[in-house]
Amino acid sequence: MITDFFLILSVLNEQHFFNAMYSRDISKKVSTALRAQMETGKFRNRNLPYGYLWNGDKTAYVVDEEAAAVVRQIFEWKRQEVSVYTIVERLKAGGVESPERHKRRAGTRNGDNIQGEGWCPSTIRGILQNRAYIGEMICGKSETALYKGLKKHISETDKWIVVPDAHPPIVSISDFEAVERQMQEDSAHRETAMEWSADIRAGMIDLFAGKIFCADCGKRMYYKRQRICGCKNVTFRGVYDCSTHVRRGHATCFNHFIRQDVLNEKVFNAIRDQLQVALDYEKLLLAMRGGSGEASVREKHKAAVASVKLRLNALKKKRAGLYESYVEGILNEEEYAFAKQTYEEQYEALNRLLDEAVERRERFLASISPDNKWLTMMRGAAGMTGLTQELVDAIIEKVLVYGGGRIEVVFNYNDVFYAMLECVEQIKEAGGDD
Repeated sequence: MITDFFLILSVLNEQHFFNAMYSRDISKKVSTALRAQMETGKFRNRNLPYGYLWNGDKTAYVVDEEAAAVVRQIFEWKRQEVSVYTIVERLKAGGVESPERHKRRAGTRNGDNIQGEGWCPSTIRGILQNRAYIGEMICGKSETALYKGLKKHISETDKWIVVPDAHPPIVSISDFEAVERQMQEDSAHRETAMEWSADIRAGMIDLFAGKIFCADCGKRMYYKRQRICGCKNVTFRGVYDCSTHVRRGHATCFNHFIRQDVLNEKVFNAIRDQLQVALDYEKLLLAMRGGSGEASVREKHKAAVASVKLRLNALKKKRAGLYESYVEGILNEEEYAFAKQTYEEQYEALNRLLDEAVERRERFLASISPDNKWLTMMRGAAGMTGLTQELVDAIIEKVLVYGGGRIEVVFNYNDVFYAMLECVEQIKEAGGDD
């Protein structure tokens, strides 16, 4: 028997080995064939650049004059030193259809799920840096080689395959290179400015990283250090805005801009208010603890658990005698099967009831305790004089930002807080406020 097992295992391992070898061989052949197509200029990326359409048999790019006019205008604006942000605003103001929407209307991209307006700074930069617009086909930017054990990754630039004159250009090489030089100069200027202000920006700490979200779309808020001009001494301020609005525009979500100093003040005030609530409830629980109301609610929860346990014990006895009734002929096979299934369903239902009753009792005992997690957390925040990273991490789960600068602070252990409120009401109803 053991010999047969190892024989089967050996056959399976051998089959797995040959399957792996076959897969690697196929992967190598496909990779080699694709590489050959790229090097001869026959390969065509299925994702058409904005500004191009397929020819009749989908073997080559042809110019899409409608979109190409937009591409040329973008390059012309940039040659005039118009910023990418201003270009975005001009395109939006002119009602120019976004690349994604245009591709779907032209039939070069399938699907109807389009989010946002599409025109954003990253879209403009992508167009201005795309060498497809001077007729070049660049292949091999990413590489996948399963036969080498390599997952998809960006390859080094010296391994890219550049095919000149692969399709008709939309902009001239001189215009493209002029824009390229200008963008390089802009990038160098930004780097210099970033170096100059590095120490200033390093001192500006985002206390709510990973904790601040747009209340309307649910996405995270971007934090950026904004330079304030128009003054003798250049200063910076921290600001937050909805990431969906920044990336996709007003059509998807609207501006939730809020300054960091305003947010910090509002959060600090919310924590201070919550501290007062904690103080009030701690005093209230102290007065209620050990009273008749608390004892009544404790007894109620204890009785609820005991009642379900009694019902479970009674059902266990019925289940135990069921088989004996079948053996003795009191129940036939069909009656036995039906009764057994019924008892099993009742047993599962009672077990769920017991779990719920125990959970309610434990939640009450934890909430009424002077050491419940919410009160303990709030005690740790007592005596605060300002926001710190330690305080934010200890007490805040997340912050939601609404339009108009309204915020909602969600504290840690909110579930314990609401359970405590429920317990207080139970004690009051049981006569705990006498």
